[in-house]
Amino acid sequence: MVNANLGERSFVPGFIKSNLNGPFYDYYPEWYNDVGLKILQTMVINAVVPLGNIVTPYVMLYAQVRYDSSNTFDPYNTKSTSLAQYKKMYGQIDYLIHFRYSDALKTTYITMMYGLGIPLLFPLAALIFLITLIGEKIQCAYFVKLPPAMGDTLTSTTISALNFSPILLLFNGYWMISNKQIFENKWNYIQVDGDPMKSSHHVDHFDVNWASPLLIMAIAATFILVTQIVFSDLL
Repeated sequence: MVNANLGERSFVPGFIKSNLNGPFYDYYPEWYNDVGLKILQTMVINAVVPLGNIVTPYVMLYAQVRYDSSNTFDPYNTKSTSLAQYKKMYGQIDYLIHFRYSDALKTTYITMMYGLGIPLLFPLAALIFLITLIGEKIQCAYFVKLPPAMGDTLTSTTISALNFSPILLLFNGYWMISNKQIFENKWNYIQVDGDPMKSSHHVDHFDVNWASPLLIMAIAATFILVTQIVFSDLL
């Protein structure tokens, strides 16, 4: 968001424009080379993080047991002076499920936000979920304690939050696909060298073009989602 420039948006309050005055009025080709590439690199890093979540607990447990048993790995040869200390040394780590849900939401929303403009995000997100699935199975089988019994409130809340991601995909996808510099070769004069070029891409001006089906689907999907929320007791 800090790279966005809302100077062309007349409906945006002035204090927001003064803070969001970055170099890009729209999704220019330069945006993809600068911001888009960084988003893709971040998602690649997110694909590697689950591997670290597998290795880290094993290394920690190995180091603790080796230190406590004086390199013998004999559970009866211990430096622990109490049962609680022994259980802490040889026990497994806690399973922090809320971090897993936040990672899933982060991956999904980033992919839906920029996926139509950066299609590589879709296979990359699928790879992230696959690696996470395999890693979670390994962790639950070998490294973490049995999670405490809990209801389905957190799961239901996460699924409900995911319902809004397709709306984001359609609306922001429409804005990316309807870019005038890329698809119409439109340009504007720059008054001062180094200033960002204005986009002439306005929200209050609708053109029927190749991106129009996305906008129609976005409006229809928003109507359906709002209807489901408002009349949830009757459906």
